[in-house]
Amino acid sequence: MSNRLKIINVPRYFIVVTFLLFSVFALAQPTVGNQSTAKDTPGWPNYSLTWDHNHNTGDDGVLVVILHSGTNNTVSGVTYNNVAMTQRTYFNDGNAKVGIYELANPATGTNEVKVSMSSTGQPVAAIAQSFTGATTGGEVDATKDTPNNSNVHTQTRTGLTVGSRMIVVGTSATRSGSPVYDVEGSSYTPTTKDATKKMGVAISDAITSTSVDITTRSGASWGDGYVSNLSLEILGVASCSVGSASSSPSVVVDNAMTNITHATSDVTGVTSSSGLPSGVTASYSSDVLTISGTPTATGVFNY
Repeated sequence: MSNRLKIINVPRYFIVVTFLLFSVFALAQPTVGNQSTAKDTPGWPNYSLTWDHNHNTGDDGVLVVILHSGTNNTVSGVTYNNVAMTQRTYFNDGNAKVGIYELANPATGTNEVKVSMSSTGQPVAAIAQSFTGATTGGEVDATKDTPNNSNVHTQTRTGLTVGSRMIVVGTSATRSGSPVYDVEGSSYTPTTKDATKKMGVAISDAITSTSVDITTRSGASWGDGYVSNLSLEILGVASCSVGSASSSPSVVVDNAMTNITHATSDVTGVTSSSGLPSGVTASYSSDVLTISGTPTATGVFNY
């Protein structure tokens, strides 16, 4: 959308300055849906793990599958309803392998998840997690640490998007207690998904910063174990609207302009603005976008 603002330099000439609405960006928090789990030791002749998962009805669905298996297993592919899922990471922590897979807009209802593997016959634990109001392609990371006399591994994740959720996966060499994961200072109790209690999965609330600390705590206390820290960002769907301009005033150069306002919905702030004439700024407060100031430049400006 655009709005026209006349800036008049009296008495010599007038200048028309055209303002084009700048980008506003907000994310609706993804909604956590159904979860299903499976565990088996696949054997000859198929060497695959299958189970049924019921994906929620709703727009902009995302399905995530997380695998935890022995180091000799090699996953050749994961499908849902016979549609191949995208591998985001496949991490060998030295004691096990952890794979994270995702699929955009999966079929709703109950369908089969299938994990195809090499013929090693080692145990595999899996979790399928549905989301709605989400998109794929978020940041993913996987690290391992061997804390000295500690059961805690903290990693800073950067390049994130405000409003998204984090799926956090932790693994450990040994664990006898109850693990706790921290995201941006908030603690979450993971759900253990394998019989050996060496993997946990937790989902955070919406994050409020593009850089957050994620901590995986194994729940045990030992002198020379390891703790892995994996995460996948679940992006929300951009959702915002900006109404028409309140007015199209004529403004004399070097004189304060009448504010131009736009009512907004689902906007959380101005991420950036550029191209405005000197002396004019954009601001946001309480669902109102405001263009104001005293223009000191002439020309046609897009922002």
